[in-house]
Amino acid sequence: MLAAANPAPVRYRPRRVDHINLATALLRTGLMPFLALLLHERGLGTAAIGSVMAFGSVVGLVATIPVGMLVDHLRGRARWLIGAGLLTLAAPLLLLQAHGMAALLCAVAMMSLSETMIAPALLVVNLHDAPPGALLEQIGRNQAFGHLGRVAGLTLSGTIGDHFGFAALIEFEAINMIVLMLLIWRLPLAACAHEAAIEPPCNPGISLLLLGVALGLFQIGNAVLPVLLGLSLVDTVRISAPLLASGTTIIAQIAMIIGSLLVIPALRRWGSWWVLAASFAILPLRCALAALLPVSVALLPVELLHGLGEAAQMVAIGGAIGDLGRASGRAGTRFSCIMLLQGLGKVVSPLIGGYVAECWSNAAAYVFLSAFGLLALAFWMLCRPRVIDFAANGRFRLA
Repeated sequence: MLAAANPAPVRYRPRRVDHINLATALLRTGLMPFLALLLHERGLGTAAIGSVMAFGSVVGLVATIPVGMLVDHLRGRARWLIGAGLLTLAAPLLLLQAHGMAALLCAVAMMSLSETMIAPALLVVNLHDAPPGALLEQIGRNQAFGHLGRVAGLTLSGTIGDHFGFAALIEFEAINMIVLMLLIWRLPLAACAHEAAIEPPCNPGISLLLLGVALGLFQIGNAVLPVLLGLSLVDTVRISAPLLASGTTIIAQIAMIIGSLLVIPALRRWGSWWVLAASFAILPLRCALAALLPVSVALLPVELLHGLGEAAQMVAIGGAIGDLGRASGRAGTRFSCIMLLQGLGKVVSPLIGGYVAECWSNAAAYVFLSAFGLLALAFWMLCRPRVIDFAANGRFRLA
């Protein structure tokens, strides 16, 4: 009877968590990847599209820290994914039924809130499932499942949107929402069980702050680059907008699947600092290819490099935050702090990129955006003596 009254904390099953990552990714690939093209079809210019996307990023930034703190302190973190999924489903309903600017901004805000909820909830769910020595493998595998889901979702949603229009994507999202709810409903409610660990003797706050600033500088040049490339292809390639949007993103997602698995040995051998430095250096190369090559030729290498760099960053950040979260139980909060600084770059990126592209040209915008990749790399190199390199085994050493 005593054992029944005090049951041991229920651990998440790895395969169930993988399935949740897959279902969540399918849900997230409904309308959001096609938002810029949908706005373009409604007659908005690149500057206006950039402003709308920046508004959504601001909404996400305001909610980032509160959501991370709530994810840390509330039980049943996977239930957050249901709320995020409902917002993801409601946003396109509002967007397609109403055409006013107020409805547009409200729908974009709902999409941003959904993305803000999903990221820390998935990280903490993964953290609860992985043993201490296998955290990187757990995060890398779940990242790969997530990107696989996005590839499948983009393929299906692009085909559905091409044959039946944007409105049919809502039914596709509804089906994915039902699947996600069934998976989470069967998932046991896990207690907040953290390993008996203590905070490292050195304060990781400064290192996380420097990492967040570097990621924010990187995102100023990175976030708008796929959007500008997609909008350039609209006028040069005879293909429907849904298929075009899904095709360009699928290339990056396939690279992310490969990168999520290949980056783990690199992290164990060279450490987080070098892997992140390499991801920053990829951005100027992508911008140079986009500026010098024809759009149809540049698409493949630019998006492949995009996928490899993004995958390396997400696994490295997840491993670092996860190691600290085991000790403090604040993985969601710390991850949200990093995402806040990264999100600031995403807010600025469409404003700068859209303005430069509209006033001058897309090639000028690519050159301008590449400077922020170089700035992020230079800042990361200068900060190396102060940055803590988070090893997968839980030890902390200077980079």
